[in-house]
Amino acid sequence: MKRMEYPAPRQTYAFAMNDCIGNSKTPGFAAASPEAGLLYACIRSADTTGQLFDHLMPGWEPIIVLLNEAKSEGRWPPYFPFTLSIREPEALYEFFNGDLTLVVILDKQTLVRQFEVKGLLVQFNEDSDWMLRITGPALGYPDDITTGTSRGFFG
Repeated sequence: MKRMEYPAPRQTYAFAMNDCIGNSKTPGFAAASPEAGLLYACIRSADTTGQLFDHLMPGWEPIIVLLNEAKSEGRWPPYFPFTLSIREPEALYEFFNGDLTLVVILDKQTLVRQFEVKGLLVQFNEDSDWMLRITGPALGYPDDITTGTSRGFFG
């Protein structure tokens, strides 16, 4: 077993989530899709929750992550904590206080296609601690390798 760092630049869309937070103040809801198959939403009012489904593309197989659940259950993501993701102190307080709900939605098929373009096979494991199993070629290895992504990365 060998740990390897992926040689691609890191991509973050924290700005999109923060824009949603800011844009949701008056209407009670805002959503943004910074790339295909990815949707961020901020819900401040229960009567605006239905608007979330208006932003899903037809045919999506959504993977829904409620960041509030991870916060409430103490499942703090080690890779980028909420305190660094949410820029405005008032918004961070509202998040911790439960005054706003942050939702991240991924389209399963878009995610699979993104891996397939790189020559990788993705399998979803619904009954495992490993949500994704990824198999394919790796630099410096003669045979395919298999790796996984835990549920922790999905909230």
